[in-house]
Amino acid sequence: MSIGLLAVFFLVTFMIHEFDEIILVRLYLARAEEWNGPRGFWWRNRSAYISTKSIAAAIAEEFALAGIGVGLAVFLNAPEVIVGLLIPYCIHLAGHILDAAMVNRWVPGSVTSLITLPILIAAAWWFIAVVGVSWLWVAIWAGILAVILIANLQFMHRILMPAVESWLGRVYR
Repeated sequence: MSIGLLAVFFLVTFMIHEFDEIILVRLYLARAEEWNGPRGFWWRNRSAYISTKSIAAAIAEEFALAGIGVGLAVFLNAPEVIVGLLIPYCIHLAGHILDAAMVNRWVPGSVTSLITLPILIAAAWWFIAVVGVSWLWVAIWAGILAVILIANLQFMHRILMPAVESWLGRVYR
């Protein structure tokens, strides 16, 4: 597997998973009102998910950021950056699976997480064990990228999504 193929593979699995979230979040939140018991991450943070449009805008921003990151990694021939990005992303996918287990129901993103997580772990393992990408550099990039991703998540929830929702409210009255 080449670095370019890994980059495309990551972006495709990323968007498949994100489409799952975009399509199912509103349905999940509507049905969660009927359930008793623990409601999980999506329910606790429902005020952040104002509309499907604002969620889609946030995901588009994430995809652009991921595309720039993997594009630079391919250009610089730095597979450790992409494998480093896979680690926080795999933790994100595992979070969806744990959230689904906690509420004993599917949650947005849990089905695609179950499918893509083992595949992405295998791809990361391939680059580390077979290609020989340095564990140290992967760990360093994973830490750096995790901090960037968490900061970006805060930006999306506090600034981007409310701004998109406000703009949509003005444009489409």
